[in-house]
Amino acid sequence: MQITVRPAFVEDARAIAAVHVASWRTTYRDILDEETLSQLSVERRTAGWRTSLSEYAEKNVVYVAEDEAGEIVGFVSGGEERDGDPEFSGELYAVYLLKEVQGLGIGRKLATTLLNHLYTLGHTAILVWVLEQNPAKHFYAAMGATPVRERSIDISNAEYRELGYGWQM
Repeated sequence: MQITVRPAFVEDARAIAAVHVASWRTTYRDILDEETLSQLSVERRTAGWRTSLSEYAEKNVVYVAEDEAGEIVGFVSGGEERDGDPEFSGELYAVYLLKEVQGLGIGRKLATTLLNHLYTLGHTAILVWVLEQNPAKHFYAAMGATPVRERSIDISNAEYRELGYGWQM
């Protein structure tokens, strides 16, 4: 499969939102409750991504992965670390792929593109948060990140553990 990674544009908001919702429903199917997953909305996510790609474009770096047909099959976003961490100045916010393209190296290509971009912006210590039950934590470890933080987060009035993985570049 031929994949192109490129910067995202505001016009990509709906396609990014569709990937976001679809990947949450597959990735978190056995982690989050069904009601939370069923309430996800491509329309609401589209509005959020439009805002992110326009009003916050300077702070939120987004790349998309397109297949040969020009369809967006994944995305990655990141920027400055959002919680004032004393050690990590950059953060990989999200990387999501459609289930059918997982395991093909696309996630690695997206994440590497973002990490390299953050490095050129001066971020030499980059953090990513992942739910403890999410098998993707192994993806970050395989990319050289090490567990450095833990915290609790609330998703739909339920508490979950998140692990922070970090890269020192």
